[in-house]
Amino acid sequence: MEDRHQSVLPSELMTKILSLLPVKPLMRFRCVNKFYNTLISDPHFIQMHLKNSARNPNLMVIARQHNFNSFDENVLNLPISLLLENSLSTVPYDPYYRLKNENPHCPWLFAGSCNGLICLCLDIDTSHGSRLCLWNPATRTKSEFDLASQECFVFAFGYDNLNGNYKVIAFDIKVKSGNARSVVKVFSMRDNCWRNIQCFPVLPLYMFVSTQNGVYFSSTVNWLALQDYFGLDYFHLNYSSITPEKYVILSLDLSTETYTQLLLPRGFNKVSRHQPKLAVLMDCLCFGHDYEETYFVIWQMKDFGVQSLNGWIFCHCVFLRMVIH
Repeated sequence: MEDRHQSVLPSELMTKILSLLPVKPLMRFRCVNKFYNTLISDPHFIQMHLKNSARNPNLMVIARQHNFNSFDENVLNLPISLLLENSLSTVPYDPYYRLKNENPHCPWLFAGSCNGLICLCLDIDTSHGSRLCLWNPATRTKSEFDLASQECFVFAFGYDNLNGNYKVIAFDIKVKSGNARSVVKVFSMRDNCWRNIQCFPVLPLYMFVSTQNGVYFSSTVNWLALQDYFGLDYFHLNYSSITPEKYVILSLDLSTETYTQLLLPRGFNKVSRHQPKLAVLMDCLCFGHDYEETYFVIWQMKDFGVQSLNGWIFCHCVFLRMVIH
């Protein structure tokens, strides 16, 4: 009688195959057996999956769905090809990637994202401080923690690669008798505690424009900042009147919790009439600004952290088509 042998894939090959799956179908394997559940929860596998996911050409967009009783946060998977073909494309909500907020008056505010985790903040009230939420849309899990303080903090989020620790940065700017000072705190997810760190040496641009979050890159959080503006009425500054030499990048190393100031590209030599931006593009920290409202110019820092004007290379120049009605 002929023997029948069951074909079994080697565990190394199975691990590689699973690491290539999108998040939603991957999560279904947790229910198959203990082996798959343990594998998917393994830190080494998680890092492998994150590395493969970085090649995903789609954008992940956070969208808010406002119902009568809640503000729900949703993560949408937006193909870039679809956006280029039709800028008015409709992307449906997927209930799998939804975070419910039962408070009908206070929506979550985006603080930052890193390694598939999203950090959100919620102002409870001025007397009790803020509540923060670390949300994993893939596993549909979240953890919440509070910052009991009367300061009006602004938040950022990132990962300390050296110590394997997620951290939340909270800062506030105080003005007294014409002088400004910063209060900066760091929350360690591993130690589950807040602590004070050294104040900012320069002023983050975030205090002017609330849409400019700190940008996470390679175990650092980075802000566009202004030099020599402490002591001025910076809450009412007009950024279109700020000269290029006043700008600098303030970089916080999450491992050492120390600051570095990085120079901007030499080609940024005219006043930007619109808000300059920091972003991560093609695994590099990038700086973008408009040029006389005619072009949008993108520079790329190839050697991150190198203190040189020549550390930047020209990346893209996009013509801005101005439509006058």
